[in-house]
Amino acid sequence: TMSLGKLPGLKGLASGSQEKRRFKSELSVDMISPPLGDFRHTMHVGRGGDVFGDTSFLSNCGGL
Repeated sequence: TMSLGKLPGLKGLASGSQEKRRFKSELSVDMISPPLGDFRHTMHVGRGGDVFGDTSFLSNCGGL
């Protein structure tokens, strides 16, 4: 299993207690909605970086 510290986008979340306190103050329970029932698994990114499924939404991301 990969730890949070090894994931590139989440490194700051696991780096220290000061970081954790900062994130807690910026995010509250009121900001997170309950499940909306609109989740769809339309694509998958594999361990080796291979992607399959519907990636058409990526064309709306400004140059991706």
